Amino acid sequence: LQNPVFDQKNIEKEKKIVIKEIDLVNDEPRFYQWILFEKNIFDKHPSKYPTYGDKSVIQNLTRKKVLDYYQKYYNPNNMIVSIVGQVKNWRNKVEKKFIFQPRKPIPEKKYTEPLAKKNKIKKQKRKIANTYCVLGYKTVPRTHPDSYILEVISGILGRGQSGWMFQEIRSKLGLAYEVGTQHACDGDYGYFAIYLSTDRKKVPIAKKAVLKKLNDLNNLSEKELNESKTYLEGNYLLETEDNQKLADALVFWEQVEKAEQITQYIKKIKKVSTKDIKRVIKKYFKNYCLAIVEGS
Repeated sequence: LQNPVFDQKNIEKEKKIVIKEIDLVNDEPRFYQWILFEKNIFDKHPSKYPTYGDKSVIQNLTRKKVLDYYQKYYNPNNMIVSIVGQVKNWRNKVEKKFIFQPRKPIPEKKYTEPLAKKNKIKKQKRKIANTYCVLGYKTVPRTHPDSYILEVISGILGRGQSGWMFQEIRSKLGLAYEVGTQHACDGDYGYFAIYLSTDRKKVPIAKKAVLKKLNDLNNLSEKELNESKTYLEGNYLLETEDNQKLADALVFWEQVEKAEQITQYIKKIKKVSTKDIKRVIKKYFKNYCLAIVEGS
């Protein structure tokens, strides 16, 4: 990390691996549906671009470009070291081993993504059997108080076979092979999405069923609200019992706000009320983006 060689042979080898990984994602509709969705839900935020980059950019990477990027961003001012476990004298060890030459601080970029003003539907046809759909809404970053309310909504709609979406769309109506929710939020962006795979001809009725279940949140009971909170709390505690996952979580919270916020997650989840749920769905669940990878 501190003294990389960036051997040209290794760079050329890795470029081939990354290009194969890009092809793998693009060829697998279960993965590609998210590439299509994020490309179209965002107007300004760089999250509209896939993290794996562009094949032509990868192919044209030189050792100089890699080295320039490394020297700019792999910067001690831009690093977080997260340590979890019984490590004696950890501070001394870090200070002794992590020695970098001082570099210019990197100004932090923040992006403001406007909420959608109309529905957007993007479709790509593929020679595949099933059709894959993601319907979602732009929301708020993790630092926003409403992100915790959206987390509870995700627990209500998408907690496995007990979630509303699974029970309604798969168990009751038999419209989808796979269905779930995703609440993604980071330092300066957020979205809430429902995904499913189905037959091409069933897409309109599946979409109608999804929108109906979102509207049903207006009639949420206290019992259903508390079930979601309990589910989220249990999941969070299980995740943070693992040292590696806890180390990752501390880095995440430090990046978006402060690492100390990790202790506030459950407290903020517990404060969510049915009134909060109604306010949030009215505010954010207006204009959707629907990405469809359409099969035959």
